[in-house]
Amino acid sequence: MRSRLLFALLLAVGCGDDPVRILDGACAFADEHRIAIPDGPVIDDLAIASDGDRVLAVWSERAGAFVRALDAHGAPSGEATRIGPSCEGGLAAVVHDGALHVACGRRGREGRDDEGGVQLYVVREGAVSARASLGAMGRDGSGVSVAIDAQGAPWLGWQEAEGAVSEAWIARASDGATTERLSSPRFRASRPALLASGDRVLATWAETWLDRDGDVEGRVMLRAGARAARPVADLAFDASLPMLRDGVAGDVVLGFRDRRPGGSRPRFQIARVQSDATAIDRIESAAHANATGASTTIACGGDVFVIAPRTHSRTERLVSVRRYTRELEARGPEMQIYEHGAAFEHADATCVGDHVVVLFASRRSQLQQQGSVRAVAVNCASE
Repeated sequence: MRSRLLFALLLAVGCGDDPVRILDGACAFADEHRIAIPDGPVIDDLAIASDGDRVLAVWSERAGAFVRALDAHGAPSGEATRIGPSCEGGLAAVVHDGALHVACGRRGREGRDDEGGVQLYVVREGAVSARASLGAMGRDGSGVSVAIDAQGAPWLGWQEAEGAVSEAWIARASDGATTERLSSPRFRASRPALLASGDRVLATWAETWLDRDGDVEGRVMLRAGARAARPVADLAFDASLPMLRDGVAGDVVLGFRDRRPGGSRPRFQIARVQSDATAIDRIESAAHANATGASTTIACGGDVFVIAPRTHSRTERLVSVRRYTRELEARGPEMQIYEHGAAFEHADATCVGDHVVVLFASRRSQLQQQGSVRAVAVNCASE
């Protein structure tokens, strides 16, 4: 069943010989493309990365972790390649110097002497190599990140968790690398998200705790290189999943999920931060973001796009796509990737030329016997 790509008030209807025009600030979806049918009911995680016109889709399912090349509009341009076992603890990907670097999280196994770990795969010209295996994730660890620093060295971040105890860790994936705990041992920590910015690697993560009434409190932490970490935002949600992405014209965009006000549905908050992590310009409440998968941003064509999986009904999930200016002011209406009966839990995006390619995945649902991994390009009006 083809998904319905919704965009409210995007087209002004033509009259007579007048052409149909896209309204100011609006965008339109191109044709969607099916990338994979997973073996199993769920997708563990997915990522999309690009290097010029080359686009690479990565996902993890029961049969393992896979990569598939796409063209500039999201259509498959090669067969899927299995790069390793399932990354049930999450995955992340970045392209650097012609190679795809994939961080893969593997949880520990209950009843076995196995704490899991984080594997770095490097895919170059179709050949797959494993460069490093670091840290431990524990049985409940969730989420990994990867960044390449100015010297070309990969950095990995991950969450280690066992029951109520969770910690954020980071390591430079090189020979003799040592792991470093980022988070305070007094609080629960999310996975750290990493971004190479200039000569620094930035890291953000969440630390949460329960107040006297049993409600969640917390903070978003941000660290630039070797500087001391500092809190940059308060939280009232225990699954904030903060992230860092490049913004427009050298900006850095911080995003995280939070309940504002408390008890409401989580929304994705976005802010511009200084590259030395010393200041935040503003925080903008963006899309609802309460599906399983994380939300993200991508800078493209001078704008910032927010990609946020969220609930649509009790069982359905859609992907919200919103467009913002560099100053994080909304441009145009919300666009929705939606299909009746589908549960789109995960999404990621990349910029290719002058448009965005969104990779998204659905799990098996009550109305759909199979999940899928798909891609679609988002084209905006030139102004």
